[in-house]
Amino acid sequence: MTETTAERDPHDIRVAINIGAPGADDGQIIWSLRKNANDLHKQGVLVRRPGLYRQDLKSKAEAASKTPPSDDDRRQFLQSMVKGQEMSRIVLSDNSYFGLPVWMLGGGQLFRNAARNISNLASLFYPGQVELFLSIQNPATLIPEVFAAQSSVDWKGFLRGADLGSLFWSDVIADISEALPDVPITVWAQEETPMIWPEVLGAVSGMPAEYPFLGANDVIGKVISAEGTARLEKYLAEHKFDAKHQAQVRATFLKYFCIEEALEEEIDLPGWSQALVDELTELYYDDFNRLHELKNVRIIEQI
Repeated sequence: MTETTAERDPHDIRVAINIGAPGADDGQIIWSLRKNANDLHKQGVLVRRPGLYRQDLKSKAEAASKTPPSDDDRRQFLQSMVKGQEMSRIVLSDNSYFGLPVWMLGGGQLFRNAARNISNLASLFYPGQVELFLSIQNPATLIPEVFAAQSSVDWKGFLRGADLGSLFWSDVIADISEALPDVPITVWAQEETPMIWPEVLGAVSGMPAEYPFLGANDVIGKVISAEGTARLEKYLAEHKFDAKHQAQVRATFLKYFCIEEALEEEIDLPGWSQALVDELTELYYDDFNRLHELKNVRIIEQI
């Protein structure tokens, strides 16, 4: 008799959730992985379209904040996800659990409600089943991007009196880790994504970074010329590099084929000087290094 997901112990299914962050990857992980959806499916990895689950996930997470789900609730929810297919891993993505972007600096903290919201999300699944993934971004570029993307409040209302020099991703991730001590968290810097994208796809899907991801160059293809992308793909096809050397090759191509307009951004905010950007960037680099000190946190980075 062929084993089905309904018959197998649902605890065996791993649930990889890309919780992103406002402005981070914008669902690119799912769309890159779905280029290999059929082959990944054969290997037990289900990469669902976000439109098929996000609203249900959100409503159940909100309900979980009032009434914790039972094991039977979890079993039924998993079965509704896989629909009888024999899967060992489900990949989900939704960056809304950091809270409303307009409130990202509420209380003088960076995403102060993230740990609570993500805990509610994780509670929909069995203990030990969830893995979290997120990219972080330099506040010097993230804050202006998020502010510009909303129209609810002016700059003063958005800033809410926050000290820009005291906004640390390590605090956000430490809070999530403290709330979910048994949940592994994988983190990478948005700024390095063009170079390390295959490693990110591998980590989220549970496949090796050397797996032939059809979306391996999706991110770098947005910031280098079409000629550069074509030459990069040809070069990588001719040379079987490991993940580390692939990242180095991508960094070289980014240097020589970069589309400057894709990386440069004009920021017009009160008091937002180059000196402030430099200061926040230096703090961000130091903060990223602090992530290595956090328990149960894995860092993907260009070496």
